[in-house]
Amino acid sequence: MFDTNVSNLGEVYEDNDYMIEKIRVAINAIENDPHEFFYREVKDILTKSWNKMTTPLHLLAYAVNPKYYAVELLSDPERTLPSKDPEVSQGFKKVFRKLFVDPEIGLQIRAEFLLILWDQRVEVLILIVCGTRGQ
Repeated sequence: MFDTNVSNLGEVYEDNDYMIEKIRVAINAIENDPHEFFYREVKDILTKSWNKMTTPLHLLAYAVNPKYYAVELLSDPERTLPSKDPEVSQGFKKVFRKLFVDPEIGLQIRAEFLLILWDQRVEVLILIVCGTRGQ
């Protein structure tokens, strides 16, 4: 996942987020632990490590990756738009505040970014309603 020639900064966030759930399923398949004590210990360790690695730039890359707005992914009721995730939203806002010190320019850039995200949401909704991929 990390040793490729493909640009995948946003995928680091996505993959780590879902890795924890996959580990829970694997532990539950082996352990007889209805209260998930062992899983909670493992999750705590993984979450602490993950929190050290997660940067606002990872979150921004995740939020702008069109892959995560695909109808196939969003048809899963467990998924949400990256831009609707509070942690992701805070991350890209933090990046914009650092990049654009002038508040007026920062506001304009954030407004443009939100319009791009809105366009992606509208496109996803159209694809879901029509049941096509632009055919």
